[in-house]
Amino acid sequence: MHSILLPVVKQYGYHVTLFVYTSGIAKSGSTSALNWNKLREMDSSYIDIQSHSVNHLDLTEFEDGSRESGRVLVEELVLSRMTIEKYLGKKVSFFAFPYGRYSLNLLELAGRAGYDRVFSTDYGSNIVTRNNYCLRRHHIKRTYSDDFFTSLVK
Repeated sequence: MHSILLPVVKQYGYHVTLFVYTSGIAKSGSTSALNWNKLREMDSSYIDIQSHSVNHLDLTEFEDGSRESGRVLVEELVLSRMTIEKYLGKKVSFFAFPYGRYSLNLLELAGRAGYDRVFSTDYGSNIVTRNNYCLRRHHIKRTYSDDFFTSLVK
């Protein structure tokens, strides 16, 4: 990701947001894995690093009201934001729901966890006259052809 995405956005000056789940960030100076040094470099060069949870779990599966589920939701929403803020030295304002799945309860919890905006993978336009706390976006998949990807960004 670092060696492919960073050169492209630098070349074209195109700003992007990369949502990361913190358990997937290498702790050491690994050359192949995404690590905090690489994320710091990306965050200072057109790539805004934001939160995608700790473990990339489907958060809708933890809404049974149990104490354990509540702990998981707090960890996934709050700890992920705090970890990125600590390692990158910046405020994290956005959260993308893993798998794009969310509920009204999760929207409320994300707001209480300190996020200014959240993102789903619901397709469609973000209309100015509606409440845009939960923004729609296209989920870019590695299986997309170059032509299809180009049609999304035109």
